[in-house]
Amino acid sequence: MWIVAITGFCFGIAFAGVVYRLRMWNNAGKELRARKALEKAVRWIFERRTLKNESLDALLLESVACGCHLDDLLERRIALFTTECCYPPGKPFHLFGITMAYLYPYLPKDRQLLEEDRMIGEKLYNFKRGEYVPGLENEICALFERLGLEKGGYTLLCMPASNWERTEIRYRRLSSDLSTRMNWTDGFGTLIPVSREPVHLTGRRRPMGTEDFMLDKRMLKGKKIVLLDDLLTTGMTVLSVASLLRDAGLTPVAAVFVGRTIEKAVRWQDLAAR
Repeated sequence: MWIVAITGFCFGIAFAGVVYRLRMWNNAGKELRARKALEKAVRWIFERRTLKNESLDALLLESVACGCHLDDLLERRIALFTTECCYPPGKPFHLFGITMAYLYPYLPKDRQLLEEDRMIGEKLYNFKRGEYVPGLENEICALFERLGLEKGGYTLLCMPASNWERTEIRYRRLSSDLSTRMNWTDGFGTLIPVSREPVHLTGRRRPMGTEDFMLDKRMLKGKKIVLLDDLLTTGMTVLSVASLLRDAGLTPVAAVFVGRTIEKAVRWQDLAAR
């Protein structure tokens, strides 16, 4: 009797092992297909310096369908697109079919080299908390004009923070003031975040392309959109919002950032070139 029991137990273990192995193979196949799609998208970005929106969207949607999450390697490779181009602050570049520019090169606190880096980090931190940053509004307007964005004819859309409270604190007044100065439509409140904790607080990554935004299309129909965000790192949030806007029949023409995350090595190269 005990022989039958042991045999049944061993058979059960073996069967569970086979099922587990099959699931692992299936997941590995999905991850491989997702990885190939993402690698192809990144390769096209590097080769062309820009990419037809529908081609990029198709590749990224394929990766999302396979359940792919961004990892550190992929984030770094996409972020390096801008750092390798060596665009200085205030100079336009193109990513995901959108003209972009930023004000300050940003190094995280543990990578800062000079007092200048610390001051930029503090300025960005204060901006994120909704505090007044002297001269920032003038600098952003000057950057708008440098990108050829004329007064009138656009809608300013601020990229939401991780929840509505943070978004209001950070952008409500700034969005109104900038829109008034540029004679643009103030689009604040039309792009709403579904409440979530920031990645840097939770340590958990979200699937790419599921940034949890809701869009009120009634206020934006037929509008040319200018996006404003605090920090450019990988560009994935901008891509997600741009795709959402295009699906709604809108045209994201430019994106302006207060800062852009750079690599420490790039900062060393910049200092050596001075």
